[in-house]
Amino acid sequence: MTCSVPDGASGERTRAFDAVGRRSQPGRGLPPRTRCVVVAYAEAAFAREGHGGTIVPANTLLCERAATWLDASVRSAAAGLRRDFALLALLLEFLPFVVMGAASRMSRLPIGLRVRYLATLKRNRIRLLSMLGMAFEIPMSIVFHGDGEEKAQPNPPSNHGRAR
Repeated sequence: MTCSVPDGASGERTRAFDAVGRRSQPGRGLPPRTRCVVVAYAEAAFAREGHGGTIVPANTLLCERAATWLDASVRSAAAGLRRDFALLALLLEFLPFVVMGAASRMSRLPIGLRVRYLATLKRNRIRLLSMLGMAFEIPMSIVFHGDGEEKAQPNPPSNHGRAR
């Protein structure tokens, strides 16, 4: 998997921040390596089954948008939270060897093994490992599941000021 981290010079990051309603703020967000883990996690966590039973990763642009949203959220948080997310991403990246015996990092696993890894992580007897996946899935699901047509409209119609 190739991880592309948008740079500030292209303007892509600024547009993504505007899409989630945040302004670009000074400070640090997710480190580039952590962002790669977040994108790989999103591809597997929101993957779907395609024709013939093959696993299709989630839309790459939506994964990038979710990573950008998480980056913006972490950027506006305290330094301790940024450090904690980086540590959680490091654990998530290197736990496939412990959980499944796979001799590879999570971001380098094929999509089928990544999906199996996340499912195994969720079913693990050690509940802290189950919570590890939830730390990333819950914030990113806001972007994935809250991305309906009503959010595409800049100002949804309201009932205020309607003639009776």
